[in-house]
Formats: sequence, C-alpha cells, structure tokens
Amino acid sequence: MATGNVRNKVSLKPGFSQLDWMRLMRSAKDPTGLGGKGPRTYTMEEVRRHNSEHDAWTVIRGRVYNITPYLHYHPGGVQELMRAAGDDGTALFNEIHPWVSLSMIERLEVGRLRKGDEPGRRVLPPVPEFSANTTMGEEEEEEDEEEDGGEEQEVQAGAGAGATAEQQHACALDPDRWSSLPLSRIKSIGAGCMLLRFAMPAGQRTGLKTGQHLVLRMLSEDSSGSGGVERQRHYTPISSPEAEGHFDLLVKVYPHGRVSSAVSQLQPGERVDMRGPFGSLWYTDSFVFGRQLGAEELHFRPRHLIMVVAGSGLTPVLQILKVMFKEETLAGKGRITLVFCNRHEDDIILREGLEAHAQKFVDDGILGFFDLHLVLSQPKGSDWNVQSDRESPREACIRRHTGRISASVVEQVLATEVPLVEDTAEPEEGDGVRQVDRFAMTCGPEGFDAHVRELLIRAGLAEDQIFAF
Repeated sequence: MATGNVRNKVSLKPGFSQLDWMRLMRSAKDPTGLGGKGPRTYTMEEVRRHNSEHDAWTVIRGRVYNITPYLHYHPGGVQELMRAAGDDGTALFNEIHPWVSLSMIERLEVGRLRKGDEPGRRVLPPVPEFSANTTMGEEEEEEDEEEDGGEEQEVQAGAGAGATAEQQHACALDPDRWSSLPLSRIKSIGAGCMLLRFAMPAGQRTGLKTGQHLVLRMLSEDSSGSGGVERQRHYTPISSPEAEGHFDLLVKVYPHGRVSSAVSQLQPGERVDMRGPFGSLWYTDSFVFGRQLGAEELHFRPRHLIMVVAGSGLTPVLQILKVMFKEETLAGKGRITLVFCNRHEDDIILREGLEAHAQKFVDDGILGFFDLHLVLSQPKGSDWNVQSDRESPREACIRRHTGRISASVVEQVLATEVPLVEDTAEPEEGDGVRQVDRFAMTCGPEGFDAHVRELLIRAGLAEDQIFAF
C-alpha cells in the first residue's frame, strides 16, 4: 500500500502493461460500458453504489470515471486503486500522482459530479482557529462553557435592540468623529492574543471595506505611572465587513505595549472610542483589489498575490484571506502566497487554521492556490526547517525557514510558477480593472516593512506593486 508519495509497484500479468492499456484505449469502442450513452451528471450517492472490483467508479477533480477496465492495468495494483472505488479519489490521486495527468483514463469518464456534492471543493468548511468557536465567527453562537482552553467573558450589549428600517446597514463608524462602542465578549486564544467582539446597533455595519482599518483610542498610564495618557492604535477587524451588529478584533498583547495591555484588560460592557474607515487599499471580489491614489481610484487583479507579514501584522491580510477563501469560484483564478514571520514557534498566530487551509486546497485538487511560508528568527529546535526531499503536495504547500526574511526566501516565493488563470475572461474594455503579474502587501514594524520592500524591489517588483499596511 502506498504511503505519502512513495508508490509501491506490483508485478502485472502479461498483456496488462501501460503500453497494452494505451493500445486497448485506442481500439475500444465503448470503454465506459455505458453502451454509447453520453456523459451526464451523477450524485455522490450514485457513485457510492459502484464500489466493487467488478463495478468500480471514482471521482477525481469533479469528474466521474468508471475505472473497472483499468484495475488490472494499474501499476500500483488493484487494491491500491480500490481505495478510491465508490468514493472521491481526488485527495488520494493528488497524494500519489501529484504531477500526473488523467490522460490514461480520460476515455473512462462517464460524467460530472453534481455541483455541491464535491467534498469541500472550493468552499472550505470551518477549520480550527477560523471557526466560530475561536474567532467568534460571523454569527453569534450560544456557548455554555469555555472552549479551546481559553478564558471567555460575555455580556449582552445594550447597543441596538430594535433597529428601524432607516438604521439597516447604516455605518456605526465615521472617520471624522469618535464612536463609543461597548465590548460584548473577550476571549484569550493563546500566542499572547485576545479576541474581542464589539457591539454595534442592530443591523449596522462598520462601514469598512475588506482590508481597511479603524483607529482605537484609550487612556493608559504614562512612563512614570502618575497619570493617564491618550494613545491611539490602528486595528483591522478580522470579521467580515458584512457582519451586522458586531465586529471582531484580534489583538496581540505585548509585555510593554501600553495600548494592547489596556485593551486586554477591558471588561464586557466597557466602551471604547473608535473611528474609521481608513486605508487606501481594499479587496472587492474575484481577485480584484481597489486602491486610492490621490483623487484617483484604481482597480487591479494580480495573478500572484504575495503577503509578507510579521507577528500581529497578520490581521489585515487575515480578513482578506477569510473573504477570498469563501468565494466559490476564486480558486484557479490566481495564486496566493503568505510569508508569515515570527520569533518563536509559539508566536505563530492561528497557525493551525492557516496550515489547514493550505492543505485543504491541495486535498481538493486545487494545487498551488495557497502556499504558506513560516519564517522563524529564533526557532527553539534544530529541526524546524528540516524538510524531506520527497514531499507530498500537502507538505510542499507549507514551507519553513530559519532566520530573518531574506532574499533567498523572496526569490523562492517569486520563482514559483504562476498558474494560468482559469475561467477568467480578459476585462472588458473600459471596466477599469488592470491585470498585473504580481502584487505584494506587507505589514509589520516600520523597519520590517522597509526591509521587505527593499528585498522585493531587488527581486524585480516595481514600487507600485508593493503596498505597506
């Protein structure tokens, strides 16, 4: 039985070689066994009925195949191929044959799998750290006990009961004035991070576009501890911009961070002053971004979106990723690479969810859509970036590096082939969307952003292909 991408071949009977199979397919008049009937759409329930050596069907990348004639020609043996009989074999095929086409069995295709029956294809189910239980999601859930080992408090916010029709979808925030909003829930999720949910009047939204941020102000002690000093910080919500009645912030608490420490000590019911939206870059949909340059608003679609972030700089791109991952038709229209830099392994925010997403796309046959590079400047173990020479696609989509973000890491990211865009017509003349090969966004301390910008420019990106949050 095969494990990983190392395949055990078996001895085939005389007359059952791959060459014999190709000859058979050239001469066969009805290889599918359907009596000449054309392909049609099948449900997964129908596919599951064909699960024996005498009648074996499988699904690969949404296409249904009658693999019965091929069983004894399969170099890996009948039993290896039967692992996918009556089931979706996409993940198994991608694991064993990551770079092999389906040309050997293309004449065995009997139809397509009914839309919606694909196991998780393109539409990701909730995964750890991105689920409602951990991010407080886009919908309120009743929770009777603490989860994930985190401490959580909750109150019913008084903001917004019984909104009128005029209040529906009104914006709770204004860039020119402060709005005082109550904290309704707060939860520790580890890695020194807190998740906070703020309440808004019912039916109202923040008014921020995906990727934009708000400004929060708080009083914190001065260096002498003798009095309160007003301090302001920028935060990007991680909840959907379409969320109504609430929004979520992820805050990394630093030992000497006066604002983050003050925020982490808030109690449900306390109010915080905020205003927004701010930010000259935002995501719309279908891989299209908007950017404000002076009085001009530009729209562009990158074939390769590169995100290079450090620590809590993950939050602006996290919201963008969450929105993009939910678009059913987005996979295949471009490529996303996230380079996430931290000091120690324990500092990696939402690592489990990010890795699960990268591997889920591979399992669903969407190779190269989302790659994750994890960079640690001070890893505790010597085996952090030890990776096998014979990796499966699930392993290859997550790369580990030691040291600061460097030219070699950037070159490795940029050297990755950008796939041809599927199902994406060229923009119609006058629609204002410009196609670009690559676009990079960075978020981290000022010195980090400057260093990454220098590396990207040295690697060939132009100034207008780089944006720092």
